[in-house]
Amino acid sequence: MSTPLVEIPANVAVDADETLVQFRQGVVDYAWAKLKREYTADQIYPDPYQNGDDELARIIEDFLDQPDEVEQLKPYLGAALGLHILREEGYVSHLISSRRASVLQKATDYWVDINGLRPYLPGIHLSDGWFGPKFKVDKAKELKVVAAFDDDDFIARSYASSGIPVFRICNSNRHRLMLVAGIPLITQHPSFLEAVRAFISKQTL
Repeated sequence: MSTPLVEIPANVAVDADETLVQFRQGVVDYAWAKLKREYTADQIYPDPYQNGDDELARIIEDFLDQPDEVEQLKPYLGAALGLHILREEGYVSHLISSRRASVLQKATDYWVDINGLRPYLPGIHLSDGWFGPKFKVDKAKELKVVAAFDDDDFIARSYASSGIPVFRICNSNRHRLMLVAGIPLITQHPSFLEAVRAFISKQTL
């Protein structure tokens, strides 16, 4: 283990959809299987209202009301390894998501368990009726996190404006167009695993 620049153990915030979870591909598969609507993953944005397409927004909302569909989403390659590295380096990962707890808490817990991630995610925190960015920032402050890993550009800005370093995941062409380059405390990375490696390299001597 390297020598940390912050006191260990320390908490970090980790997003679910499009950070650990292949949410966009899940919506693509759902839209085709249930409705015979064809989309590409780059057309999907986890927040229904950021897509600029009313039909697609309804599909995403319907998907998010289906716990059984959410349970079957696949983790990104490297998600488990990234969480493992964080734990080995002395960091405690808290999953902080804008998902509605009343609908998806059990499904999220189940997803964490069946994908073998429970040892790495002792804390799973879902919103319920709260504005997503505010919920995430408030929870991160409560947990005194030293960094956040998230794909959403607006949430990344919200974390950064609160003084929390953000390692933003840009795993699609659409994400890469939403540039936050040059904003203090935000760096961009092609995957969660690469973001973790960058974080560890910055936090160690």
